[in-house]
Parts: sequence; C-alpha cells; structure tokens
Amino acid sequence: MNQASQKIEQANTDKYAIHTSNLNLWYGTFQALFDVNLNIKDGIITSLIGPSGCGKSTFLRSVNRINERLGYVRIEGSIDVRGQNIYDKNVEILQVRKQILKEMIKDELIKRLNEYAGSEVITDVIIR
Repeated sequence: MNQASQKIEQANTDKYAIHTSNLNLWYGTFQALFDVNLNIKDGIITSLIGPSGCGKSTFLRSVNRINERLGYVRIEGSIDVRGQNIYDKNVEILQVRKQILKEMIKDELIKRLNEYAGSEVITDVIIR
C-alpha cells in the first residue's frame, strides 16, 4: 500500500471508535471469528445481537484483550480503537483498558452535564 492509500485508510478509520479489519480468532484449532470487518462510529450506541455461540462475547473479549490471557487463543487481523491497533506490539494491555475506560467516563460525564444544563453546551471534557 502506498503512502497516499495509507493516509486515506487512516482518515477513514479515525472517524470510528472501533474498526476491525479481517479479524480472525481461534481457540486451539476451533475458529470462532471469521474475517470480521466492523466499523463502530464514535458516540453511537451499538449493540451486538445474535444467537448463542455466534461470537458476540468472543468479539467483545477481543476488543478488551481478554482472550490473549488464554495460551491457546490465536488472533489475526487488527482491531483499531480510536485509530490505534490495540494488538500492536508497542501497546500495553493496561493502557488499552485505561483509555477505553476514560473514554466511557468522558462520554457519560458530557451526557450528564448537558442533561443538567438543559442543552448541549458541553462538547468535550479533559480527563487526566
């Protein structure tokens, strides 16, 4: 992929809170996720609906990097959270969880403050 294509791809994934690309997951020899390509927009409530055993919980555990604690799990593909591949070798598990939690708290805080104010006057909050 050339640099122009990479910049376009990065611009497209930046508008999503979660973006998966060709995500595959195996529990030993059993493949539980098959080429999952999913874009979850930032600030939109999203639900995963499906029958028992279809991979909903497996996908959520993958986004939170819980599956990798199990020695027999293998993951291919990528999961970008706010534009960063959370399975990149330079990304620490605790940092991923801390960032996701901070974003959830921030979104809820903005929502509650705007409800209190009676209008959408607050658009951003800095959490350190």
